[in-house]
Amino acid sequence: MYACQDLIKEPLFKLGSADDDNPQGLVDGSEVVQRLRARRPGENSGCEECNYQMFCQGGCYSTSYYAAAKQFDASLSTRTPHCEFYYSSFSRLFPLLAEEGASMLEYIESSPYTVN
Repeated sequence: MYACQDLIKEPLFKLGSADDDNPQGLVDGSEVVQRLRARRPGENSGCEECNYQMFCQGGCYSTSYYAAAKQFDASLSTRTPHCEFYYSSFSRLFPLLAEEGASMLEYIESSPYTVN
């Protein structure tokens, strides 16, 4: 078991085996997992004033880890290298949702693939 599926080649993120008697204990007892859970996007360099940080959450952690040259402590406050893409996407998507949200929701709810 690893703390992140994208980091399975990184020994730091190995928690143990899924065959362990208490796999949840491996997760809950991991200092790495606790530090990842405590990560707050508003504390990332460049995210402090971003209007979309609660949606992006600083991006996928693994991209921040690699952007910080695999330095765990530094990666906890490194914003995603995809920040500009997320910002651009959210700034275009949210006005559209505000304008078309009700009709989009109606369409989604009428879809035969939606489980109610």
